[in-house]
Amino acid sequence: MCWPSRAAVRSRRGPLISSPGTAGAKGAILHTTKASVASDITFWIGVGGFAVVIVREWVASRERRRARPVVICHEDQKRTFAHRPHEDWEARVHLTNESAASAFNVRFGVEMGGVHVPWKHDPANDLDASRVNVLRPGARDPEGTATYAVVIPDAVTWLIAAGRDRDIDEGRSYWAYYQSPAGDWWYTSNPSERSADLNITRIQRRLGFPSRQKRQLDRSLREGREVRSAAIGELRERAERESAADARASAHESQHPPDVG
Repeated sequence: MCWPSRAAVRSRRGPLISSPGTAGAKGAILHTTKASVASDITFWIGVGGFAVVIVREWVASRERRRARPVVICHEDQKRTFAHRPHEDWEARVHLTNESAASAFNVRFGVEMGGVHVPWKHDPANDLDASRVNVLRPGARDPEGTATYAVVIPDAVTWLIAAGRDRDIDEGRSYWAYYQSPAGDWWYTSNPSERSADLNITRIQRRLGFPSRQKRQLDRSLREGREVRSAAIGELRERAERESAADARASAHESQHPPDVG
């Protein structure tokens, strides 16, 4: 029997030391693997950072929704005779923000017999409700002891009194309608009766449809605006008729001077 020589066995097993080409291929594979792992780590770090941003924004949005402003319109003086011409009645009020969040686009006034009478910066000419741009947390508006005058035209009081057998001031409340930092719209009603409860209601979400109460508020304000507009038109027509009558009387006196003797 003939045993193979050591050289033949070594030739079948291959060289005992790797060739330079084989070592380079292994190094390239190892480098590629490290680069892939580094790329994966970078990707997951980016995903984690993006997730953190989303969570922070979600928490912040929840905090904004939770921090709702509470604006209250307070009565300083009930309806009395106004001191300016063509403004028959007025109520004196002021605003406070009883929360830790600012309120925006604040509108307010008095509600009597289901009719919302808003505060107006220029009651003689403005038909729509005026607004207070911002009411900061814990603020009072106006500052100090000053008050706002909510003018109630006599035509509106006649509208409220129609079909009622009691004083139109009974059951009155003072309302505020404003926007929160999250964009939702809120409504508060502060009854004049001390035994009645304060009402706080969200009447429209930032991206939602108006609620039934929001539609009722808009309808009530529109009704009061139409009555106010009709009253202003009537006053202007009356003033024009009186002016024309005075002009005719002056012309008649100039043409027919009184006899002196």
